[in-house]
Amino acid sequence: MKKLTVRYKRWLVRRAHSGLLLKSKRRGRRSSVYSRIVTAWFGDRIEKVLCNREPRRPPETICLQENPSETLTFFDEWRGRHAISGSETDPQRYRWVAKPKKNGKLGRIGGYVDYSAIKFISTASALTIAAEYDRARRLIGDVPPTINLDDWSEQVFSKLFELGFFEIVGLSQSVGQLYQDSGDVRTMKIVSGRNAADLQRTSENLIELSKFIDASGPLDDDIVSALNSALSEAMVNVARHAYPEDYDFAYKHVDSWWMTASAHRGHRLLTVVMYDQGASIPVTFPKKKWTRAVQDFVIRNLTLQKEFEYQDDAAYIEGAMRRGETQTGEPGRGEGLPQMMDLVDICGAGSLTIWSRGGAGRYTHGKGIQSSSHRRSVGGTLIEWVIDLSRIERNG
Repeated sequence: MKKLTVRYKRWLVRRAHSGLLLKSKRRGRRSSVYSRIVTAWFGDRIEKVLCNREPRRPPETICLQENPSETLTFFDEWRGRHAISGSETDPQRYRWVAKPKKNGKLGRIGGYVDYSAIKFISTASALTIAAEYDRARRLIGDVPPTINLDDWSEQVFSKLFELGFFEIVGLSQSVGQLYQDSGDVRTMKIVSGRNAADLQRTSENLIELSKFIDASGPLDDDIVSALNSALSEAMVNVARHAYPEDYDFAYKHVDSWWMTASAHRGHRLLTVVMYDQGASIPVTFPKKKWTRAVQDFVIRNLTLQKEFEYQDDAAYIEGAMRRGETQTGEPGRGEGLPQMMDLVDICGAGSLTIWSRGGAGRYTHGKGIQSSSHRRSVGGTLIEWVIDLSRIERNG
């Protein structure tokens, strides 16, 4: 794929940080937002294409905490239209834009998601979307075009830019910087991995990011050790259990996890977000022989008559957050979650939130675990870990 020019890359950077929205120059009357002719941004070019139907409008707020039902529905429907299924990975089969048969005619696109309708997107939701695009890029070497980019809100554009989304879809070259600074906040771009080397590299990146919180020096060794241990357990667990060979995945996977993180110096917060497109905790958890206490808890919370498919997912997730180990002493799906909760308690503040398939569990220091089940799946397992260091004494 042809790389964009340095000049255009600089324009993307300038747009993200200047707060200015580039508007296309149009002669005469501005066309309707639902015009059938749209601007498609590819990795190496920009062109007008003809859309065959009106765009699908996503929810204005894409955030699992603030708008869970609509956000999960958006994820589920997006995967249904764009994710790669089965064993077929021929790029021609997944051609996003149909080429015109005659010169001078516009290419055609069957439809698209109108991202300009989004007013706010959370980091966790942005990571989930980026992983879906990255899956397509790895499997077929191509991703859906970005439509009407100049109409996107500044919040959505900036959030995706700082996470490295536009590098994933090929709209900007990699600038070689893992971290993006904005005032008191430093953000780590999305990284992905699947093996021990990737695990080690990511852990080191997160430890380096944590140093941004205290200008006077690195975090306390006990905090760093607990952080590294919990992250290692969580990522190793993904490698061991997220993609079992005997599970029938609805969409072809790439056997990976994705992660981003941010450090807020003013609030002394370290937020780590991790996502995998695996079988999920509700699928893998019941296959292990857990301690009797955990088994009893899950059984007590299972429903006799289900109103929807994922109704028991909350019980499995809460069981994974409560348990210590399997009866055989072997690690199981969910390993690392109790260690993450322990660090929240050590700090005296913070939270751990897990979304897996249709279930959700949230642990907040001093409030215990709250769980819920939903009708739509998050498409794997999404973990958001907020480490609040405001009560920990500063170094020096």
